Amino acid sequence: MFDKKNVHKYSERYGLKEETAFLAQEEKVTLFLNNAEIISLLCSPANIDELALGFLTAEGFICTNNDYFEVDIREKGNTVFVYADQIKDVEKIKLRATLTSGCGQGTTFSEQEGADILSGASPNFSIQKVLSDIKLFQTESLIEGRTGGVHSAGLAIDGELVIRKDVGRHNAVDKIWGYCLLNNKKPYSAALYLTGRISSEIIYKALKMQIPFIISMSGATSRAMELAQDFGITLLGYVRGRNAVIYSHSERIKS
Repeated sequence: MFDKKNVHKYSERYGLKEETAFLAQEEKVTLFLNNAEIISLLCSPANIDELALGFLTAEGFICTNNDYFEVDIREKGNTVFVYADQIKDVEKIKLRATLTSGCGQGTTFSEQEGADILSGASPNFSIQKVLSDIKLFQTESLIEGRTGGVHSAGLAIDGELVIRKDVGRHNAVDKIWGYCLLNNKKPYSAALYLTGRISSEIIYKALKMQIPFIISMSGATSRAMELAQDFGITLLGYVRGRNAVIYSHSERIKS
């Protein structure tokens, strides 16, 4: 997911000096749903099948109760054809496009549609487990430190921590959803870990997946905090070392 390139680095002490740098890869991938072109995404060229399926489901093109999925990756990964038996009106959904606050100004087609208050009682979560998982998450996300340009999303589910990386933080979360769909995972008591900030779009994505916990190494926007409180999501930010900020539903965090 990264390329080695020769660059010139400036420092006050040594002036200009040629060095080798690691740069995050970025590719344009075009998604088709049942042979209809939907959108072109700029993304990291890994786990493209998960990204395609996760994005199309998160944005409301594919119904979440599908019994059939097929993902066909073509042209060296730059074109993805997704086939599903239950889809929604593609043209109507395209009319609802909204520019997001994501890096590079992304697009969402659904935002709140399909997002419901968490069903069932949300479990409690140990702060010690949060701090332990974030340490593992940070270690496994070393590529971000190497390139400085990649976001990570992780899902603590069934005793393991599944991690996906992308140049776009929304893409990383969509890959997590795609992973769940392709592997028949139900994240109803799972925790979503992030390296980037928590904005309203991230809350809506987690809500549609019915994930009750969002935990980030960065902060949250005021709208994200309000939505998390209203919809029943426990939201933690600035989880670093032995510290954390709990934005919503602190009663579920146990020491």
